[in-house]
Amino acid sequence: MELVALVGRPNVGKSALFNRLTKKRAIVGPQAGITRDRNIAPVVYRDLEFMLMDTGGFEPVSQDNVLAQMREQSLLAIEDASIILFMTSRLDGFTQDDKMLFQKLRQSKKPIYFLINKTDAPSHENTLYEFYESGIKTFYPISSAHGYGISDLMEQLAKDCPLLYNLPYAIEHNLITEEPPAKEQEQNKIKLAILGKPNAGKSSLFNAIFGESKQIVDNQPGTTRDPINQEFQYNDTIFDIIDTAGIRRKAKVSQQIDKYSIISALRSMEKADVCLLVIDSEQGITEQDARIASYIFHAKKALILVFNKWDLQPKTKLAKKDTEEYIADKYPFLSIAPFVYTSAVTKYNISGILKTTIETYKEYNKQITTSKLNQILSEIIQRHTPPGKGKRRAKIKYITQLRTASPLFVIYTSNPDIIPASYENFLKSQFRYYFGLKGVPINFFFRDKNPPKIEEST
Repeated sequence: MELVALVGRPNVGKSALFNRLTKKRAIVGPQAGITRDRNIAPVVYRDLEFMLMDTGGFEPVSQDNVLAQMREQSLLAIEDASIILFMTSRLDGFTQDDKMLFQKLRQSKKPIYFLINKTDAPSHENTLYEFYESGIKTFYPISSAHGYGISDLMEQLAKDCPLLYNLPYAIEHNLITEEPPAKEQEQNKIKLAILGKPNAGKSSLFNAIFGESKQIVDNQPGTTRDPINQEFQYNDTIFDIIDTAGIRRKAKVSQQIDKYSIISALRSMEKADVCLLVIDSEQGITEQDARIASYIFHAKKALILVFNKWDLQPKTKLAKKDTEEYIADKYPFLSIAPFVYTSAVTKYNISGILKTTIETYKEYNKQITTSKLNQILSEIIQRHTPPGKGKRRAKIKYITQLRTASPLFVIYTSNPDIIPASYENFLKSQFRYYFGLKGVPINFFFRDKNPPKIEEST
């Protein structure tokens, strides 16, 4: 999912626009109970869906002047975002600080949309002569408070960046097509991200995993702000592993450690197939862990929960059982992920991480034949038909798998709009029962069309 950064001086209205677009949403799993994060949230606007980052919520260490804040916000936007929304205020004009920040952002070579906030009506556009004189070709007069001009902005975003469209729109307009099989050598290469809070043991686990590898293939050190990539081979599988060691370095320039860890996780998980969420067994799973896990699922990546420092826990099966029961009760959406108990210090069960990753990767890329899908779906529907709405009924006709990584299934049915989320969740649980898909997000799209004629050998 694309990340859009909202950047500008303090008090120009960034938070108001953030709240209007996100409707104060926070990323959560299928079940409630995860603390919301007010600085990064998904935007669902008509047919668009993307992540929005409000840089105004971050508090730099230096409070000397506005420029210190601007510099840090611009660094965040340049490094992490695909698109930048640069906001100014009609009432303040195009200030010197605005100009300095805008020039800094332009160096990123990323798409920048120049917003002039507090333009509450068409008549206010006649007062923007200062911005016209700046030589900027295109800008967007908007009102965060009243909504003026926002639809025009969003329409232009959609036109310029089709990747912002949500899944249903992308399918209906053939923006998503069935992917051709990858080459054999690429199928045996797994992109793996190690994520988690500071002090969970990510870097120690990263080093311990390399102790299990048979051969170091390549080293690709990143910059001080970027995750570190390395390739290695375990048995017949090549791993391209991403270590988010840069999280702690970022903490030095900000007091908001948790928020920076989420941003780093976003960047790393977008590159990965499988994500290891490292949890400190001494602390147990926390709201922050669950929040990062929800981002992973929202990004359609496979997830494995890795409980590090397990050598400090009681050596009983009951300890594992208690952990799993607690998570099932407090964070039920995490129960679909594999659990691995390990210790980076003692090297306990490091090989189990790699084996579980290989298994999860296979599930992530599982291709199920159309005939098998329809056979199982028919059995499920015979036991539990989708509920109706008034006199309307949803008659499911056909299913096919559109893609792998993560699996996307298109279900052809009448009246798809009346199928409730509860029935979709029921289908997902049934698919996990019949097809596995452990740790893998399942995506259904209900389409109101006759199924295509597909000839497939079984």
